[in-house]
Amino acid sequence: MSVSTANAPPTQRKLAPGPRYWTPFGFLRDMSPDVLGYLERVHGEYGDVACIRPGPLKSYLLARPEHAKHVLVDNHKSYCKGIVFQNLRRVAGEGLILSEGELWKRQRRLVGPSFHRRRLAEMSPLMVAAIQDLVTRWEAERAGGEPFDVLPEMSKLALDVVCRAMFGTDMLDRAESFHAHVQEALEYSNYLINTFLVPPIWVPTRRNRRGRRTRDWLDGVIRDMIRSRAGSASDGSDLLSTMLAARDEETGEPMSESLLLDEMRTFLIAGHETTAVALAWTFYLLGRHPEAAERLQAEVDAALGASPPGFEDLPRLGYARRVIDESMRLYPPALATNRQALEDDEVDGWLIPRRANVTISIWVTHRHPEFWNEPGRFDPDRFLPERVEQRPRLAYLPFGAGPRRCIGEDFALAEATLALASISQRFRVERGSDRVVEPKPLLTLRPAEPILVRIHPR
Repeated sequence: MSVSTANAPPTQRKLAPGPRYWTPFGFLRDMSPDVLGYLERVHGEYGDVACIRPGPLKSYLLARPEHAKHVLVDNHKSYCKGIVFQNLRRVAGEGLILSEGELWKRQRRLVGPSFHRRRLAEMSPLMVAAIQDLVTRWEAERAGGEPFDVLPEMSKLALDVVCRAMFGTDMLDRAESFHAHVQEALEYSNYLINTFLVPPIWVPTRRNRRGRRTRDWLDGVIRDMIRSRAGSASDGSDLLSTMLAARDEETGEPMSESLLLDEMRTFLIAGHETTAVALAWTFYLLGRHPEAAERLQAEVDAALGASPPGFEDLPRLGYARRVIDESMRLYPPALATNRQALEDDEVDGWLIPRRANVTISIWVTHRHPEFWNEPGRFDPDRFLPERVEQRPRLAYLPFGAGPRRCIGEDFALAEATLALASISQRFRVERGSDRVVEPKPLLTLRPAEPILVRIHPR
């Protein structure tokens, strides 16, 4: 299938079919009650390229792997992050997720080395220590078989991992307060990205005041950590030490304190939330598929015995990794990735006009029947190497694609796999309710109600 048709006759350069609305409010009334159902309906009715027109606005939904490749990889310079993410600058500032152009390139050069595989191996003991602390706490508090909501537990674990990776063990004495403020920042981020016509930051609404207080508190703590670390003899194993030491390979300049604050704040919020949600959905799926949980336990027992897993064990935990991958296929932490066209472009002969919003619909792509047999079925072996080779590479893109692919992908996958293996090694995890849990799209694809599980020591 051809994606870009720049030489197509002018008569073919027209907008793709799709729903039309007199005003953006009509679009919001139609979409808001069931975002995922709306994406599926538009795809089912209008196909792989659909143009939604709320009033004078134009927003494209693209569903095929080659569309993602065109927008995110081959022609990425013709697109920017755009207006969808502008409000999030109140929280993330000019961090990697939102920065553009030369600033983004410079930040990527400075931050990139912190996530190389060698650095990940050096940080992994901090990661494993946080996971083992969770397992020990569960043995004392959760092993009685009473059902509990697994998402808050995974959120606390993921934030512990991120804090230790960023700051070493220096955050442990104020972890509870830190958790509370990061959760507040996450709630504010959800509000910003899911609310139409958000008041400017200087308007003293209740949410804006709380958002500013939370950001100021987090920045104060991070500044304290930066100043104390700058004068200490750190072993350099944490992210903060690495980023303080980083120098731009072209200019030799370090990262400014304001940009370092933006990056650390972004890693704290986005870095822990996506992993927590992915792990919560993983335990939901394993609870509904006990045969997969048993197979996972068998792999963990054979690979690890009684020893806790470490970074060097990841190659022996292939099924655990496939379980994580399949969970993120069915419930991708981000249901879509958005761009705005900087100039006219074309996809499959349809005009993408300048300034149009373009949404790569990860939710739809991950369930596209052309690339996934029985797409609603949980089957971790879809990610066996021989089956992966049979699919287009971007039929699966939970971390995005191209130059702006998530820089923390390897970190998140190592963390999730080690956490899943550690918990499966020590506990039998069962579902705590027969209720079907529906996803709720916010900043991430969260469960709409608690995911209840029970654990029993093995």
